[in-house]
Amino acid sequence: MKKDLSLTSDAILNKVFSEAEHGYNALEVDEFLDLVLDDYRHLEKCQIVATEEYEKLVRDVEALKQQCATQTLEIERYKSRLKGIKESDAVSRENLDLVSRIRVLEKVLYDQGIDPTSIK
Repeated sequence: MKKDLSLTSDAILNKVFSEAEHGYNALEVDEFLDLVLDDYRHLEKCQIVATEEYEKLVRDVEALKQQCATQTLEIERYKSRLKGIKESDAVSRENLDLVSRIRVLEKVLYDQGIDPTSIK
């Protein structure tokens, strides 16, 4: 919707009409006002498009803010769920002890006829 405007504010401000017998030349004034009217109609269309685009962007921003808030809450839930987990992947005596204890517990479950992988 790009259109080069025919007038500038300086052109409107500095426009001088030639004098006719009974005032200004009506045809010259009419042609000038037609240019002004054409430009303003174009500007009104541009303003409508810009306003619609602005409103769409505002809606998009609100939706993104809501999505961000939801994700922030979800992150906090995961942080609280994972709070006790160690951050190190290094093998330690404690890890080996836990694996050993889990193996013993799994053996007991298998001996009782329970599949530990099916427990939720």
